[in-house]
Amino acid sequence: MKFTPDHFNAVQKRADLIRIAEENNISLEKPLNKIKYEVELLKLQSEFVNLQKWISNKKMRVAVLFEGRDASGKGGSIK
Repeated sequence: MKFTPDHFNAVQKRADLIRIAEENNISLEKPLNKIKYEVELLKLQSEFVNLQKWISNKKMRVAVLFEGRDASGKGGSIK
């Protein structure tokens, strides 16, 4: 089973979400992993911006190579 919009409308606190998941036998593993991924991604993106600024300030040059199969996310990473 998955969360429905009604489930989220009933949530006011984190405990409410956990209770709804337990009552409806919904695994929280996948959503929590996605949240952890997005938090880590934001950290890495900000660090990459800092690196870009440092390189620019030092007037250095950098070559970045992207390798991967079609539809592996290269374009999204570059953007």
